[in-house]
Amino acid sequence: MPLSLHASLQDSCRWFKRIPGYTHLAWILLPLVLCGCATTPTSQPTPVEDTSGYLTGNWQGSVGSSTGSPVTAFAGSVTETSSVSDAGQYTMALLQFQGPCFVASPLLPLQGNIKTGALGLDSYTVNGQTVHIQATANSTGTALTGSYSVQGGCANGATGNFSATRFAALTGAYNGTVAMAGAAGVKAVLTLTQGADPTGSGTFLLTGTVSLAGTGCSLNAAATSAMANAVHGSQAALTLNATDASGSVVTVSGTFDAGATVFTPAVFKVAAGGCAGTYTSTPLTR
Repeated sequence: MPLSLHASLQDSCRWFKRIPGYTHLAWILLPLVLCGCATTPTSQPTPVEDTSGYLTGNWQGSVGSSTGSPVTAFAGSVTETSSVSDAGQYTMALLQFQGPCFVASPLLPLQGNIKTGALGLDSYTVNGQTVHIQATANSTGTALTGSYSVQGGCANGATGNFSATRFAALTGAYNGTVAMAGAAGVKAVLTLTQGADPTGSGTFLLTGTVSLAGTGCSLNAAATSAMANAVHGSQAALTLNATDASGSVVTVSGTFDAGATVFTPAVFKVAAGGCAGTYTSTPLTR
């Protein structure tokens, strides 16, 4: 509406209210003057774009410069929900912190919001300590840079800067070679599936199978869902049991890259059966 017309209507309203019998006339003339006599509406909050799932996944962070009793690293799950408010997209995290003051209770639940790439999280108080995180996400939601601060408890007053990376799901068939000292290499195929939802510890369950095939050694084993079989940041570990009567048990643990295309075992061990032994492994690729 033009400003001059709006002003005229406001003047008409003031004049109209001076007329004797105004109350009765108001009911008759109200539809004609309502648009001009009504209070000018206040501006509405700008809607927040629904970006649920943008940050959701398995994260690992490294800490740079810091003061006080520092956090040295952290890893765990971030879940960005579909709940939207003026503050942004409601976001939760379950992070395990490393540092001198987090040895006894490393796991902290956090909650907050992300809005236009700016993330703010506050932890629940654990052992008297509360952690505040302020960070900025990249356009793909795969990296965060920011700062943390600690209030209360052992690490009170500690601050620092960090960077964090979201790791793709460790899912697929990873192929390579494992070998024992003085023995020929054995072909290994490790087929893994990472669970979609985090556990209450901020880890992701891992299931899968392994097959070994080589001279004098053949083995097939499978892992079922168990808390010990899990992904946490760049780390993965699982125990697999032979599918035959050999009684073999395979223990595998190692690290993987952010794209989850290469898994590098640090431990590859078979107990019992014809393939028993401790192996060294080449990186297993998907």
